[in-house]
Amino acid sequence: MSRQGIGRSLRDIKDALNAHKKAAQWSQSVAMLVEMRYMKVRSDAVTYNTVVSTLGRAKQWARAVQIFQDMQHYGPAPSVVTYSALVSIFVKCHRWQAALSCWEDLHRRALQPNTILINAVISACDSGKQWMTALSLFSGFASQKLHPDVTTFSSTITACARAHFWPEALGVLAESRRQTVAPDLVMYNASINACDKGAEWPRAVALLREIESRDLRPDTISYNSTISACERGWEWTQALSFFAEMQRNHLQATVVTCAALIAACGRGQHWQGAVSLFENFSSLGRQPDIVMYSTLISACAWGHQWALSLSVLARIQGEGLKPDIVVYNSAISACEKASEWQQACLVFEDMNCSGLAPSVGSYVPLLSAFSKAGQWQHALSLVVVLDRSGFKLDPAMRRLVVTAYQQAAASDSRGALRDPRRSPLVAPRTSDGSEQHQ
Repeated sequence: MSRQGIGRSLRDIKDALNAHKKAAQWSQSVAMLVEMRYMKVRSDAVTYNTVVSTLGRAKQWARAVQIFQDMQHYGPAPSVVTYSALVSIFVKCHRWQAALSCWEDLHRRALQPNTILINAVISACDSGKQWMTALSLFSGFASQKLHPDVTTFSSTITACARAHFWPEALGVLAESRRQTVAPDLVMYNASINACDKGAEWPRAVALLREIESRDLRPDTISYNSTISACERGWEWTQALSFFAEMQRNHLQATVVTCAALIAACGRGQHWQGAVSLFENFSSLGRQPDIVMYSTLISACAWGHQWALSLSVLARIQGEGLKPDIVVYNSAISACEKASEWQQACLVFEDMNCSGLAPSVGSYVPLLSAFSKAGQWQHALSLVVVLDRSGFKLDPAMRRLVVTAYQQAAASDSRGALRDPRRSPLVAPRTSDGSEQHQ
């Protein structure tokens, strides 16, 4: 084949590869690359990068790694564009360790990264909760004579928010202003989310107002994070006022919105409002999820409405949903707050029969219920269960155990302390009736 023929064939192949990329036909792209090798048509970096990018759209990370290894073996050498495409695939497939390995390999090859690649690596740090690495990458822009863009700032802020480091997130937002990069709605939402994680509701509100001052329109995500921040800050009336504002702006409430509002009403011991919000949401034909149900049970618990909490638990089961450990723990806590230790036992037993393993959130309210009711025999039998399963006691549980023993010592006139296992709660059971150990 002549040099001109090879050139013409390579151009045709590149056109075909771009067509396969647009149509997300990754298998055809890989087949063409193999055919080129068979026909001894030398591929350049652009050809390989196109195939890797096509594999990225289909999340075929393993095949992309094979193509990358072929480049290292047969040539040409991977470029910065190759690394960017490969890191993007790893981010999409939640393989952040592989993305960081690519970043290290890039440095070993002494290649100069670009903003797109660094942004992808910062996103990988976000997925892996490696917020310090994300900040380090962000800080390195100046030394590499690169300019961060909106994506850089958004990804770094999100990484900090995920790790609950709101001061660092707001610091990155402030840096965007100093570098004259106008914050967009994504950046503001990520910053409000960081304030939510840190229960910094006044800062979340200030950022929401700043969005409006910059001629941006807050969306549902903006309000959801602000409402959640108010809930964490025990500002339930503020949460409701932002919900009203959200409705005036014709924004539709989501499950996240409703769950945060119900939780806020619960913290404010406004259980009637929590129930009303739940029923209004359901009346719109929208299906509550397990998180909403769990939050409603907790709200009823704050209002000492144990019977209502148990009716919500029954409703969950009646609708064919499977209560998780959080739902059961909330129901046990509701019974404990109302000093209904027998009902707490029944919920605990129901949880065991469902096959769920009790957690600290199960044992603490149950032990507290026994202590409040002076049921030291049950309390001690539960201690036996904890000891048998090797369960580590946290400080709150240790205090309850000490109280139980003190009650036992004061009431042990018949020597019952020597046999504290006279209780239906000797050990958690699975659905087949066998004992379950953690």
